[in-house]
Amino acid sequence: MNKKWLLIFIAHCVLSATYAQTSHWQVDESEFQYSMTLVAKLHVDGQPLTHPNDQVGAFVGDKCRGVSQLMFVPQKGTYYAYLTVFSNTIGEEIVFKIFDSSKNTTTEVSKKIKFVSNQHLGNLSQSYSIAEPALNSGSEILRFNFKGVETVGAKIDRGAVELTIYDTHNLSSLIPEFELSPGAKLLKNKTVQPSGGFADNYSETVKYQIISEDESNIQDYQVNVQQTRQPAAFYRKNAVCYSPGAIKVVSPYENTAVKIYLNGRLLEEKNIRFGEAYFGNLQSGSYVVESDKEVKIIEVLLKSK
Repeated sequence: MNKKWLLIFIAHCVLSATYAQTSHWQVDESEFQYSMTLVAKLHVDGQPLTHPNDQVGAFVGDKCRGVSQLMFVPQKGTYYAYLTVFSNTIGEEIVFKIFDSSKNTTTEVSKKIKFVSNQHLGNLSQSYSIAEPALNSGSEILRFNFKGVETVGAKIDRGAVELTIYDTHNLSSLIPEFELSPGAKLLKNKTVQPSGGFADNYSETVKYQIISEDESNIQDYQVNVQQTRQPAAFYRKNAVCYSPGAIKVVSPYENTAVKIYLNGRLLEEKNIRFGEAYFGNLQSGSYVVESDKEVKIIEVLLKSK
């Protein structure tokens, strides 16, 4: 008895699944003399449809003019609809409907197209988007920098990114972090690259493409990186009663000469060692510090305890 009910339950599930995954859309191709084709991706509420029984239908009024299920394309790792739309009238308005087999729901798409005989829309690299609501069409870089690297200067214009960083960084292996138009993706050699997920060589111009969420727009970008010398950092310790003051210069450039002057007289000269040069035993006064074309006036004050 248990086995019998188990078989009935399984049969019911199979029949229910079959019913839920099948639309009733049909088209008689012999009634029409013209056709157009689309390679499309389907989205409902921002989510891609990814089941072979999901469908898209093309309609004029209540009459179906084309229907396609989804097909998985291994080299792209996603599903596409190969849709042929039929008509006898050039320019008539085509409405799309999406059938979600997992939910057994049908969604009408707001965006419509005009029928054009022999027109082909979309391909595997830049598919046509059939979505409700419509996906974003922006294809811009909004922010671009490198992981763990301070950006000294940045300019992003349509098609170009100009960055300036310090010359202490190796341009041959930098990890880009970026923000794009909502839903857009960055491509290099037609391969999607994630923000913060890959390294690139910026010793020369690097070319990318930004493809919009709905894949309707692709914008070419060139990234150029310039380098500038990193300035030294200067620190002061004031004198306190009988305890002298000090000046410390921090720089990433080893062996760089640092000179300190008091009242126009060279007081001492040291080279950067292990990232710094330290000058102690300084009385209160106005000191001039020179380090690789940088000149700083530093006041060492006398503080009472």
